[in-house]
Amino acid sequence: MTTTLHQPELVLSHDDIRAERDRWLAARAAGIGASEIAAVLGISPYDSPFSLYWRKKLNTATEMTEAMEWGLRHEAAIAAKFGENHPELTITPGGLYRHPQQRWMLATPDLLAGDDLAQIKTTRSWDGWGEPGTDQIPPYYAAQVQQEMTVMGRRRCWVPVLCGGNSYREYLVEWDPQDAQTIIFAGIDFMRRLAGDNPPDLDGSAATTQALKQLHPSVVDEVVTIPQTLADQYATRRALLDDAKTALAEVENQIRGLLGNARTAVCDGRKIASRSVYDTTRIDTKRLRADQPDIYAAYATTSTVNKLTPAKETSR
Repeated sequence: MTTTLHQPELVLSHDDIRAERDRWLAARAAGIGASEIAAVLGISPYDSPFSLYWRKKLNTATEMTEAMEWGLRHEAAIAAKFGENHPELTITPGGLYRHPQQRWMLATPDLLAGDDLAQIKTTRSWDGWGEPGTDQIPPYYAAQVQQEMTVMGRRRCWVPVLCGGNSYREYLVEWDPQDAQTIIFAGIDFMRRLAGDNPPDLDGSAATTQALKQLHPSVVDEVVTIPQTLADQYATRRALLDDAKTALAEVENQIRGLLGNARTAVCDGRKIASRSVYDTTRIDTKRLRADQPDIYAAYATTSTVNKLTPAKETSR
């Protein structure tokens, strides 16, 4: 399967997206956005195939995080800097677009930059980012811009990035037909799963754990028989975890022994660990509840705990 230059279908303009977020979310719910393809591929640090599947299935929106909010707030300033650096490019705002053949395939490029695209990013650290001017960006962002180029029929995407509010870089990613093919095949399979009520396999990501908690928020007093292989894996991996914790504590104590009262441990000039000694103050909630029940009740907050507790015989 190859992708050639084409004209994408404009679903919503930039102004429509800003003014009518509900319409944008509804349009994205019917397909896979470029920012979601990393989850489909299983390479997103924030999402998983399982959690994305159920978010699509239940039509629930991703909650706006503080990082997302400030990314949006910085977007205009980063776009202005990119424009100053590239007066040769005619830069206009992007919108929400759909691939003319792969109708599930959506993209929301931040900027149309001449014959290229631009996708603005903010980050707290340059970890995972290569030298400026290269295509060395984190894999989950690389998947996003590859889908955007595939949808838009473009061959290059600039990635202007602001780190920590005061460090700016630019990257340039070329369209890769093999990456595009991988994305298309994965997207088609995911859409088939949605249509066939066939969720992806469970994995160990925090996103999958959170999705399971949301799917099953309460507890009923029932018993479910699980496979023996799963029970054995649970016991074995908990034992391995306990052993790993003990082994780590042993190494940490050896480092503590060498440090004595010193703060920092180094090896070949690299910082390995550091000691901190300080006092902390905590409220004795048990005593407060006993001595001042009215005050305790006035300031108490309730949160839901949803956890899996091993039976005593499965742990060591």
